[in-house]
Amino acid sequence: MVVHFRSLEKPKDDEFCLELSKLHTYDDVVERVARQLGLDDPAKIRLTSHNCYSQQPKPQPIRYQGVEHLLDMLVHYNQTSDILYYEVLDIPLPELQFLKTLKVAFHHATKEEVVIHSIRLPKNSTIADVIIDLKTKVDLSSPTAELRVLEVFYHKIYKIFPLHEKIENINDQYWTLRAEELLEEPGPLCFVDAELAGLTVDRASTLHGKHRLVLVNDFRFREELHHGCGIRALHIQLIDHRKSA
Repeated sequence: MVVHFRSLEKPKDDEFCLELSKLHTYDDVVERVARQLGLDDPAKIRLTSHNCYSQQPKPQPIRYQGVEHLLDMLVHYNQTSDILYYEVLDIPLPELQFLKTLKVAFHHATKEEVVIHSIRLPKNSTIADVIIDLKTKVDLSSPTAELRVLEVFYHKIYKIFPLHEKIENINDQYWTLRAEELLEEPGPLCFVDAELAGLTVDRASTLHGKHRLVLVNDFRFREELHHGCGIRALHIQLIDHRKSA
């Protein structure tokens, strides 16, 4: 049968076609693809099956030698596709499968530009390891600036990751991972929960450069927040900073 191969980066366009047997093994298929692309190491080819219903690549790629035959790659429920998607990796797939790659959007404290960074670490790494790696890739506003990582969906923050959380089960396909600086501020600290106050991430950012947990120094600022945004006081929750740390 003739199989149409598409780059995962351009999933609508056929790049090339190969005549293959449905009984070709996983290794047979990636070797033919690597030969077509002029690649020396077939292990650097990663394949993804086609979803016949959505007409898009499946969310998860095929694991290294994760199927026996070509037919297993093409069958989707009771339908058989003739499309496969490929990627050319920078390291062999067996090595990559022991690593976790996360896309993290870094928000600088004083600059509006947002930069997306790919963080690749062993799967048993933690959020603390992500922050250490990210600090080597970004310019911080201060050498002593600390970072936090948040889970964002449709401009609302749903989670602030603790430093000890493992990255293996973090899903950045549907959620946006956001890293931002935590700047030191003088005076007693408390937090306003912007989600309870009905604020989106962007709105909270315009208020005080923070997101969801908006940093304030006193009740006077709370009143300014209340009057300036038309927020009912009952929707504002103050959280003791020492307990939330």
